[in-house]
Amino acid sequence: MGTIGSSPIDSHLTRLAIQRGVSQSFVYPMIPAIAHSSEDGVYESWDAGLWTGDNSAPDSEEGIRPVDGTYESFSFGVTPVTFQMAEYYASIKFDWRESHNSVGMRIFEKALGGVGMRHSINRERALHSVMFGTGNWTNVVVGAANRFDNASSNPPGYIRQRWSAIELSAAATAGGARRVIVMTAGIFDQLAQHPVYTSINANSEVTGYATHATIAASFGVLPADLIVARAAYNEQRRNETAAYARIWSENYIWMGYMPTNVNDSTQTALAFIHMNGYGPGSVVRRGTFVNEQAEGRFMRELSIGVYQPVDTAAAALLTSVIS
Repeated sequence: MGTIGSSPIDSHLTRLAIQRGVSQSFVYPMIPAIAHSSEDGVYESWDAGLWTGDNSAPDSEEGIRPVDGTYESFSFGVTPVTFQMAEYYASIKFDWRESHNSVGMRIFEKALGGVGMRHSINRERALHSVMFGTGNWTNVVVGAANRFDNASSNPPGYIRQRWSAIELSAAATAGGARRVIVMTAGIFDQLAQHPVYTSINANSEVTGYATHATIAASFGVLPADLIVARAAYNEQRRNETAAYARIWSENYIWMGYMPTNVNDSTQTALAFIHMNGYGPGSVVRRGTFVNEQAEGRFMRELSIGVYQPVDTAAAALLTSVIS
């Protein structure tokens, strides 16, 4: 048993300490990432539409020619797109005496875990702002007339109609892209008991709830590509009563095309791109501080990245899916 100052620490109870959120699952690690070393700069947006245009038009630069004849070759444009990465970090500090007693290493390990959790929450909130941002996507559909908590609605048919609407986007036709859906737990629970998936017994009770695989198949995606976002965070400051809120908007669905493999040579358009100079947890900085003659230590986990919509027509954002 160790001490913090003059107070004893019970190692057995410490192992049982409540660690809210440590077991959370996040969406951001499931999103394809392109490593990028710059913290700001420009990337090129190629006009891929000209590559797939009708090259036989006689009165344009795009054309064909007889063998050994003269011709105007087709051209394509390059548009510069700027980006500015954000720095996500969290830190924790503790008195130097605590790091030298018998439980100092345990304190350090738990502090590192806490820093990592705060970092992950920042990442998740940034991803939510992009995916569930109504101004980021061309196809934003208000689903009030087809709400999934309406017994007479047809969720599978509604989702498949939306796939048809974005099927000809560049990301969908570039090759290698797969369909991905992100929804909240509240929407998933409504779907699981929707009449299109369930049966009603003689007592008017719902039986045979839908499974994750069943819903995914009806929506035209693989089970692994139906992502249910459940992460939450504490909206209150330190030493205030905790008030947890979900990170993801309760009644939204994002559906779009993502690449199976991300590389520069074959993937010309994505639904969106995650530029990441440093992976989460790869840079941990430790140091000391002096405040009012009290010496202490701190640690900080640093990660730099940005979420950037690229092909805004390769996705659909459905709002008001449930009331």
